[in-house]
Amino acid sequence: MSVKRSLGYANQWGKFLGRLIYLFDIPNRRIARSNLKFAFPDWSSEKIEVNIKRVYQHFGISVFEFLQISLMAREEVIKRSRITGENYLYQALKKGNGVILISAHIGNWEIGLHFLTYHFERPITLVTRKLKPKLLNELFTHLRARSGNRIIDSKGAFNKMVKTLRQGSILALMADLPRKKYSVEVNFLGHRSRSAYALALLAIQCKSPVIPAFAFRDTDGFVCLELGAPVDIICKGNLRTDLQINTQRITDIVEEAVYRHPDQWLWMQKRWKDYHPELYPSYLASRKKYSIRNLKPSSHLN
Repeated sequence: MSVKRSLGYANQWGKFLGRLIYLFDIPNRRIARSNLKFAFPDWSSEKIEVNIKRVYQHFGISVFEFLQISLMAREEVIKRSRITGENYLYQALKKGNGVILISAHIGNWEIGLHFLTYHFERPITLVTRKLKPKLLNELFTHLRARSGNRIIDSKGAFNKMVKTLRQGSILALMADLPRKKYSVEVNFLGHRSRSAYALALLAIQCKSPVIPAFAFRDTDGFVCLELGAPVDIICKGNLRTDLQINTQRITDIVEEAVYRHPDQWLWMQKRWKDYHPELYPSYLASRKKYSIRNLKPSSHLN
């Protein structure tokens, strides 16, 4: 099958899948609506609804393409992808301290990572959260490792990540997920949020270059992998301050990618739940129930 025809199938059936998910995924649709209103207060209700539908259609295409990977040869993945800024990664690898790729749930990050592995002929270590149920996690792990990539469970992964970088390998991490534990306060899309500081800590501790890598989808359906210049990591000697500054710098890079392609980012996540839980009524209600359930009885004086 030609690349053009394959992309046409993915676009057609992926959009159809996205429309179905949009119709039935009411809870996450509400989250996406709250997030878009919060991030873009000047957008009209009509513009927000149009973008929510585009987000779901894009997500459907990405899911369909990800499943196509199981049937794709190496050459097919390469043909349907494009790359810019590859010299940044070549130069970073020459330093010998490993490389940290920072990405986000935008575009088709799954195909982008497969393409990187094939293009540079080097395996990439991915840090991912386990999915439920177990069968789904096994399927995604198999597909993600198909090109030779290595998968690390994000739970208790720090020492394994350090080892990966010490070996001079490439480590890929998502920098757009909300995180309460082991995190610092950042500003994201104009509002307070929290982001994990592991990326910054790894860069400081291992002296590894940090390269932005985003796999946007262009108007022709091709996945365009954009590698950016290394992030300027600051080391002033105060670890707490350094972690906050560098985590914010990384967050700023993700923010710029989201502003460029808001319809390609995964808005169905509770990105601002730590400081603005009112955006997510179901989350707020469950948190209140948890607090009441764990409330200790008051002691009484005799």
